[in-house]
Parts: sequence; C-alpha cells; structure tokens
Amino acid sequence: MAPPVVQTYQTVLAPVADQLPWPGAPTTATDAWHARFPLRFPRWGFGDAWITLAGALVFSVGAGLLLLVDSQSQSWQKIVILLSLVAQWIPMLGWPLLVTRWKGNGAVLDLGLALRKMDIPWGLVAGVAALVSATAVGVVTQKIFGDFDSSAGELLTQFKSDTVSLLLLALGVGIIAPIVEEVCFRGMFWGALAKRGVNPWWVTIWTSVAFAAFHLEPVRFPLLFATGLILGYLRQRTGRLGAGIVAHMVNNLVAVAGLFVV
Repeated sequence: MAPPVVQTYQTVLAPVADQLPWPGAPTTATDAWHARFPLRFPRWGFGDAWITLAGALVFSVGAGLLLLVDSQSQSWQKIVILLSLVAQWIPMLGWPLLVTRWKGNGAVLDLGLALRKMDIPWGLVAGVAALVSATAVGVVTQKIFGDFDSSAGELLTQFKSDTVSLLLLALGVGIIAPIVEEVCFRGMFWGALAKRGVNPWWVTIWTSVAFAAFHLEPVRFPLLFATGLILGYLRQRTGRLGAGIVAHMVNNLVAVAGLFVV
C-alpha cells in the first residue's frame, strides 16, 4: 500500500511504520514523523530550487558591477571577487532556509540538514573516493583537452600574494561552499525531484548534472559530475546532508591545502 501523503498545508497524522511522510523525505523528517512530531507536507518545489540558482546569478553579477567603481585597483578587484562569491551564496543558502520554514518544516526536517556521528566516517571515506575519482577523470580529461585548472584554483593562485584575502577565500571554498552547495543541490533540488516520485538513482544523476553545470566550467564537467554522483549517493544512502557536507569539505580542503604548500 502506498504511503499516505498529505498534499495540503496540514499536519501529517497517523504515522505508519516503515513508511515515509512524503516521497524522498530525509531521515530527519521520517524519524520525527514516526515519533509523532507534527509535520506539514512541504509546499516548496522545483520552482524554488531554480530560484536559488537564478538568485545566485543575479546576486553575483550585481556584486561584480562594483568593479565599475574602480576597475584599475587590484585590491578593489579582490574585494569584489570575494563579495561576488559571498553574494551568490546568499540565495543558494538563504532561500532554502527561508522557503522550507515558510512552506514546510524547516531545513533540518525538509532537507535533512543534520550531522550524526555515523556521517563523519561516511563523509571522510566518500571524500577520499571523490578525490580519487576526480583525479582519474581529470587525467583522462587532461589527455583530451590539455592542462586546465578550476576557477577556484585560479582565484586562490591569484590571491596568493595577499595572505588575508587568500585565507578568506580558502575558508569560503573549503568550508562555506560545501555547506551552501549541498543544501542547494542535494537538499532543495534533491527534495524537489524526490517529492515528484522520481527514482532516487535518477535524482542522483540529475542533481549531479545540475551541480556540474552550475560551476560553468565545461572542461571540468565530467570531473564535477563524478564528484556529484558520490555526493548524491551519500544523500541517498544516509538520507540527510551531513555526510555529503563532510565529503565535500574533504574534497575542497585538500585542493585548497595544496596551494598553500606549493
């Protein structure tokens, strides 16, 4: 028998063992539902997922226009780059947090934004696996297209002479970006597709495509797609975002650390 799904903004009643409050619900929501915590069926969806990316583009471009103030100053250029990076994170993180609170039960229950002890080893192992797979795909890509670097790597190299800016950028790329991107792609995009009844494996694939395309680096698309598959599997396997955030941080921090020792 199919699990009961309330499709209005009402309390979900009468939990049924071994069933989900809605298709693709994270473990945080399922556990709360079985504990008879009052839940509401999330009314946010695919449109809200696209709002996060559209907002990221608009905010980033808007911040970039600050270059018009002084296009010659290298110090000002670095400030604008940092502002553009932070600006795109505002809708990518802010909108999911807001809309899940407004139309659902909050990011912890609706998106699985939680970290449990078992997520840490899962994340560490998957982070290493992501690095290995990215390296393997990168070698093949390099043989086809020649040498290439990531946009984040280029920025970190550009900031190398400015210790403060470099540390701020490294903090953003290594710590903040993984949280923001996991909430956006494996949280909101994942949930929006899963609620429509899309098979979890297809959800993993489509969110990986969106994740890779978002970076606007065509040469690195296969590498990012491979990483996205591993992060998507973590969301599918654990039912929440904690392990994926840890793995994403491992992946990014290793790349950032490499620039500090070279």
